Amino acid sequence: MPQETEPAPNPPPDAPPESKKNHTLAFIVGGVGIVGIGVGSYFGLRAMAKNEDSEAFCNEDNVCDDPQAVELTEEAKDAALISTIGFAAGGAALAAGIVLFVTAPGGNESNALRISPRIARNSGGLTVGGSF
Repeated sequence: MPQETEPAPNPPPDAPPESKKNHTLAFIVGGVGIVGIGVGSYFGLRAMAKNEDSEAFCNEDNVCDDPQAVELTEEAKDAALISTIGFAAGGAALAAGIVLFVTAPGGNESNALRISPRIARNSGGLTVGGSF
């Protein structure tokens, strides 16, 4: 009598690779950075517009003591502060997203991040390159 063999169990489904999780996080952090830069841009333009509007209330000697000019100048300063914060936070988040993406482990061993110093007579800096 032939022996019945049990069918081989199905292999467990593959877990998502760690690199996909890290790339997803990189895209989220980078997206937050892009939004921050967008907010910074919007409020930067708003600050310039408010400042320009306040100049309409100044006299020919560029004295702006009109209450409307003072209020518009304060609004311009507030918008400029939000713009600065948006650009700083957005830039940091975008840079972090790029670093997360480039340094995420992957199945491809050719992934590499290279950072090298660059020195010239009157300047210096870093050159960043890589493949992914």
